[in-house]
Amino acid sequence: MIKKIFQFFNLSYRKRQTASNHFLLSYLKTLGIIPSDLKWYEKAFTHRSLNSEHSNERLEFLGDAILNKLLSEHLFLKFPQLKEGELTKMRALLASRKYLNNKAKQLNISKFIQANLQASEQQHHVAGNALEALLGAVYLDLGEEAVKKFIFSFIYNKEMTAENIMSLDNDYKSKIYHWAQEKKREIFFRHAKINGNTFRAELVLENRYVFIGEGKSKKEAEQEAAKKVWIDLQKK
Repeated sequence: MIKKIFQFFNLSYRKRQTASNHFLLSYLKTLGIIPSDLKWYEKAFTHRSLNSEHSNERLEFLGDAILNKLLSEHLFLKFPQLKEGELTKMRALLASRKYLNNKAKQLNISKFIQANLQASEQQHHVAGNALEALLGAVYLDLGEEAVKKFIFSFIYNKEMTAENIMSLDNDYKSKIYHWAQEKKREIFFRHAKINGNTFRAELVLENRYVFIGEGKSKKEAEQEAAKKVWIDLQKK
């Protein structure tokens, strides 16, 4: 009797596993990926909360290195007129967690992540990390040319100009501080907590102009206020 019960659950597990593999294979094909060894992709979508010993963290490390290498090569060849600092900034924007999170969202990667996280524990960068792990999986399974094709088909548009890439930089606070330093202008922030979930930041320019931003954190409120200053400066 016990043997039959064990066989039943074992058969049910294999059926679920087969269905899951078929689902993953179909998804990978929509990305132009024809796997040779599916185990790399299963690991790429396994979060450490589900399996700390066989998670996607090592693949994420590899994928990050590959992405930076291929972006560096492409930017170096595409923009021969740009200096090292400008190329570094552009690469950082294209490999940033925010950019990769957005790309992962567009690719619906979250649907395939195996994790043991409650809704309140969900971290927005989990999908971006899985995308980097996927790059590592493609590299190990199919080689550099395959991962290069995937990157320039789904993550980065080769036709993007330097201006397009630099426009991804929405760290308005850093932009304003840099501008103020160059122009020798005085700026500072004042903060207030409106209620339990909302913060207000006032960016004061030259003790005369005040730009107000609100957000769920001080940092978010500061960015919103700095954005208003930056937009105002672009009009002048």
